[in-house]
Amino acid sequence: MIDSTYNADIAGAIALNPSIASNITQGLDGKMDPATEAYAAAYELRQDALILQKNGISDPTVLDTRTLYQFGQGAGVAVAKAPDSANLSSYLNLPPLNWRQTASRRARPLANGGKRFRRNLDRQPAKWC
Repeated sequence: MIDSTYNADIAGAIALNPSIASNITQGLDGKMDPATEAYAAAYELRQDALILQKNGISDPTVLDTRTLYQFGQGAGVAVAKAPDSANLSSYLNLPPLNWRQTASRRARPLANGGKRFRRNLDRQPAKWC
């Protein structure tokens, strides 16, 4: 969970139930405390379940709520409503992935002499262990 989402969810959880405030590890240190993180995650799931209910899913599951967290409100609602046999690509607007460019871009800063590493990566066939 990113810091801004964590902070918003903790604030929301405390606003919803002020009695939990004494159990919360304050600030971003709370992200390292499993109990505090659980309050933030529970609030996030609650909010997502309410959004799904407003969009016609009367009894959302944890998996349904996870779609909102994973894909955002627009695509998440569509994925949650999709039949089990549906392909995600029908509901998500994802650009084609060029794995070679992605791997090269991510690895370059880690390599000594990143340009040389990129050229070598581009020339090497994929080897799977």
